[in-house]
Amino acid sequence: MNVADREKEGGHTPYLSTPKKIAKSNFLKAIPWRAQLRRAGRFLREICHHVYMQPRLHGTASRFIYTRTGGILKPSGLDYFKEKQYTISMDYSDASKKDDLILQFVQKNVLQAFDLMTSEEDYLPSSEVITTIAQTFCPGNPIAFFTDIVSASNIESEKKLIHSFHNNLKLLVEKTWVEPSDATVKEQVLYRIDKLCATLQERNYNGCYIDFISVLTDVVYLMFGSQAKSADFTEYALRIDPEFGIFWWYVQSLPRKPIWGNEKSRVATMLGMYFLANY
Repeated sequence: MNVADREKEGGHTPYLSTPKKIAKSNFLKAIPWRAQLRRAGRFLREICHHVYMQPRLHGTASRFIYTRTGGILKPSGLDYFKEKQYTISMDYSDASKKDDLILQFVQKNVLQAFDLMTSEEDYLPSSEVITTIAQTFCPGNPIAFFTDIVSASNIESEKKLIHSFHNNLKLLVEKTWVEPSDATVKEQVLYRIDKLCATLQERNYNGCYIDFISVLTDVVYLMFGSQAKSADFTEYALRIDPEFGIFWWYVQSLPRKPIWGNEKSRVATMLGMYFLANY
């Protein structure tokens, strides 16, 4: 089945990807449990990280049971055990320490691009800044992202991006296992994704900016549980899944409410959609 056929059936189609990536993506999309494979990879990385950071756990240390909520490792068996959670103390009030962290994962020009895109100044950064961020989020064809949407304001390309973002974000939430107590939250998030994307189609980016940030925050909570609310979650995400961690660093750097004109809010939001449309 080609990309066009999948798109007609509502399947996920990566936006502005290279032919090689599209072919690979089509193969993966044929596997209904591809989301579980991605989660299994994160699970293994997190286990390795926890074992490295916390080699001494109470109870039977030869086997472990993983629970999503809080990213906690619990020893199995009948022995009494104490929950141990990942924590690293870092003073993010020191901007240099914060920069040192992200520079372990990106080049300095990427950090500078993030700073320019998320600054309070209400002007659109250069094409180089925008394509640098797009290239970081999805190494494919970031120049086309700029020329087709940002500069040309191509409405059809913009709608295609929103459609891919909509499909992929819903799929990500639907495939995420949650605690029974979070089942209602999951249903609400799915409804809010639909509502958000309907507003995005109207191109009122300032009007839906707060909802965009809020929906992404709730999706991340469903993915990572209470760990997502911890002060050091961004560092945690960078270390267990650098690709996602870099994206979340960008989202956390954005203002919590619209302080720009519609055009800069539009580009800042579309960069976030660009990552999730191809994630």
